Amino acid sequence: MKKPTFSQALAAETAPVIEDTPLPPAKVKKSDGRVTTTIRIPETWLDELKQVALNEKTKLNDLLLSGAKHELEVRGRLPKK
Repeated sequence: MKKPTFSQALAAETAPVIEDTPLPPAKVKKSDGRVTTTIRIPETWLDELKQVALNEKTKLNDLLLSGAKHELEVRGRLPKK
């Protein structure tokens, strides 16, 4: 069935019947308990952090997480697993 034009749909007294096409199943993303966030840091810090991560052969994300973990441990605020 051909979809009616907008003018035809307005002129019709009843809503046109449009064939339903099945939608693909939704992708369910499994949560691993982490969230994505954005931080704002000075550009010079970012350059230095990238260099440190490169020297230590690690990812910048892992470097930032280790720093955050250290700060929580120092303050006794590291959540229990």
